[in-house]
Amino acid sequence: MNIAKSKRPSSGLDQTASKRQMLKHKLVIKPFKVKPKAPDFYLEITWNTLQTAITQIQQNQENLPLEIYYQACENYCHLKEQQGLYTKLRNMMETHAQKLAAQLKKEISGNVLQTFNDYWKNYISQINVLKSVFLYLDRTFILHSKDKKSIYETGLQLFKEHVLGDMYIKESLVGAMIAEINNQRNGGPVNSLLKPLAEMFIELQVYYSMFESVFIKETVKYYENEARRYINEIIEKRDGKLVSQYLEIVLARINQESLICSEEGYLNPATQKSIISTLQTVMIDAHKTTILTHSFEYFVDNDCYEDLHRIYSFFGETKNLDYLKTHLSEYIQKIGDPIVQDPSKDSEMIQSLLDFQEKINTIIVSGFDDNPTFALAAKESFGAFVNKRKMKPAELVALFIDKLLKTGKITEEEVERKLNQCLSLFRLIQGKDVFEAFYGKHLAKRLLLGKSASVDSEKSMLVKLKSECGAGFTQKLEGMFKDVDLSTDLMKSFMSSKYASRLSDMELHVHVLTFSYWPTYPIHLINIPEEFANDQQVFNEFYTSKYKGRRLAWPMSLGHCVLHYQHPNGNKDLIVSLYQAVILLLFNKYTQLTTSEIVSLLVPEEENALPKEELFRALQSISVAKIKILKKNPYTKDISLADKWTINLDFSHPKHRVVINTIQAQETEQENQKTTEQLFEDRQWQVDAAIVRIMKGKKKCSFKTLVTELFEMLKFPVETADLKKRIESLIERDYMERDPNDPSVYLYLA
Repeated sequence: MNIAKSKRPSSGLDQTASKRQMLKHKLVIKPFKVKPKAPDFYLEITWNTLQTAITQIQQNQENLPLEIYYQACENYCHLKEQQGLYTKLRNMMETHAQKLAAQLKKEISGNVLQTFNDYWKNYISQINVLKSVFLYLDRTFILHSKDKKSIYETGLQLFKEHVLGDMYIKESLVGAMIAEINNQRNGGPVNSLLKPLAEMFIELQVYYSMFESVFIKETVKYYENEARRYINEIIEKRDGKLVSQYLEIVLARINQESLICSEEGYLNPATQKSIISTLQTVMIDAHKTTILTHSFEYFVDNDCYEDLHRIYSFFGETKNLDYLKTHLSEYIQKIGDPIVQDPSKDSEMIQSLLDFQEKINTIIVSGFDDNPTFALAAKESFGAFVNKRKMKPAELVALFIDKLLKTGKITEEEVERKLNQCLSLFRLIQGKDVFEAFYGKHLAKRLLLGKSASVDSEKSMLVKLKSECGAGFTQKLEGMFKDVDLSTDLMKSFMSSKYASRLSDMELHVHVLTFSYWPTYPIHLINIPEEFANDQQVFNEFYTSKYKGRRLAWPMSLGHCVLHYQHPNGNKDLIVSLYQAVILLLFNKYTQLTTSEIVSLLVPEEENALPKEELFRALQSISVAKIKILKKNPYTKDISLADKWTINLDFSHPKHRVVINTIQAQETEQENQKTTEQLFEDRQWQVDAAIVRIMKGKKKCSFKTLVTELFEMLKFPVETADLKKRIESLIERDYMERDPNDPSVYLYLA
């Protein structure tokens, strides 16, 4: 048997060693120690390719192998020759821009806008293609170079320098654009090329320097010519309607220019503010005097509030509101002066002032946006002319309110509205003490003669005055109302007393007045009927028994009566004054009397007897006035002692209750004069008291300082000359003396 010999297997250690030996022989590829340089012919070939590409692009050739050109640019850049490539590219672009300018200069004389726009669109298209071909250069080199612009920006810069930098081309283009804009202003169509060309200026960043500055100058010329045509016509014809039309034209132009310089238009929206300001300056500011002189009064007189508001808006935009405000003030004084200064129009003064004030207020609200500075200017202007007649306006405002509160023909709402109007006028009056004196006199008659149409309106006015001037101003007026209320309670007490049984069959009502609250009334004696005298005596006894130490004075001029008149044409109730009543009651005994006989029967021969003039006025009011109870022979307005008087049997009246206006209840010059004299006397006492008060506090004071403080302290206007007189009066009465060392300084004497 044959036995084969086996091979000895290799150990694991030997296998590992073998693998390690194999790893030591691995192949590794290493880079060149020196970068190989591209052959010169390669750069030249590549540049020739790119140069051809640039030329073809600038010649607008189509179907170009742009990807190949892009790769050529990238290859060139990989050779670290970016600077050289950039320089060569820029040089070719600049040469092209120069040629373009020369070519455009020859062709631009025709249709300027179309030609230029075509060149621009073509140029931008070329730049965009160049930018795509040399994009790798842009991103890897130009973008990281602070002193270099991108290919697109370089193209814009070269176009700006060589094309728009040419004075002839620039002026031709801008001139053509402005001509097209003016053509549109004249009513022509909008040229669609204006928008892309304006956008070109913006993109080249020369819109303001090359276009807008020239555009604004030419706009000034255009609108100067237009304004001159209209303004000359306005001056020639002096017609406010033409100014209204002119303002409408200006507004239309503003709207037109706003549209031109907007997103919907074709110029830069940033130009809008400048162009509108320019237009307003040329068409409004330059002619503001002419505009106001030939339109303001027309607009006001014809309630042209829309036109006034246009003026206000335009003048606000041109910073001329102060000028407009001054014109308003001058107008107010021009119209207001004659209203106040003409005595023949005194009867219409207050209503005219209220109407005028309401009109001006409406203008300020509707025309001038309720501007508070205009309202203040109007108030000051009204105050200036209203106070030129120191006392009359205050007197007439009081009279106007008196008539307003006596009428019952308008609603309380209307009365309240008119009272508020009067109050606004009252605020302007410096002599408020004058108003107080006359208002108090009228209020007294309304309360005592039952003339007030509404107690609520009376008290409403009192509240307004108190709110406006303080409680001190209305103290006497409130006292009057208090007396009337107390008199009502007093009459109830009287009628329930034992004295009431001694009264006649007449109805009696007595107002007991506090002397210090009410105006001073003359106490005139007149012979009254026995029944009147009896009732008067009975009430006297009642009052003196109730209030020890008090006494009553009876001013007959304030009395009034209701007479039951039995007449063939129908019975009537006559509302008459006491003087009228005692005259009419005489004819219960006499069928005919002369004036002389009436005087002897009614007027006692005493010093304080009723003046004949008062009696004559009472006779006139019931004979030759509207309501004729008596018949006068001869029938004349003047009264003589020989005139004869009888009952007017032909008297008739549609109403049962007949109110006969009493002359003594109306304003008379004598009453006004007396009120004025009393006012002057009161003012003197107030001035004296103020001087003493100041001197007592200071002990020593110069004339200048004293007068200044008096002007601030006194609530009514006063002249320096009047103050000097009061100072002299106080010196004479040893309240003060002059400083021996300085006559202009006064010393207080304790």
